[in-house]
Amino acid sequence: AVAIRRELSASLPDAFLPDLVKSLGTLGTIHRTNECYVEAVNTFAEALRAILPILKTVPQGVGDLTLFLLKEYIQSCQDAKIEPDEQSLLPVFKILQEQGLFEDSDVHDNDKEHE
Repeated sequence: AVAIRRELSASLPDAFLPDLVKSLGTLGTIHRTNECYVEAVNTFAEALRAILPILKTVPQGVGDLTLFLLKEYIQSCQDAKIEPDEQSLLPVFKILQEQGLFEDSDVHDNDKEHE
């Protein structure tokens, strides 16, 4: 499903990018459930890159999904013992903070749950 949605979103991003992001989120969750943490990190990172154009134009419409992807990405990084790529996350953080959809505690509260 992800491969098909990648192809479709490449040719018609406005129509298919949201579906790609949701499929990547599902795939990342499957990877985490199966304890394939590196694959989960890569999948959630791709989902965050893919959602960025949507987040820039309609942040309120995808804020919750973006927060979910962000939390899962960070948790997957911790599980895989990989440092999050902060540079690629900065645009996501900035937009979420500007829209009042994100505070540092949103991610750090999740960290405490897994300590």
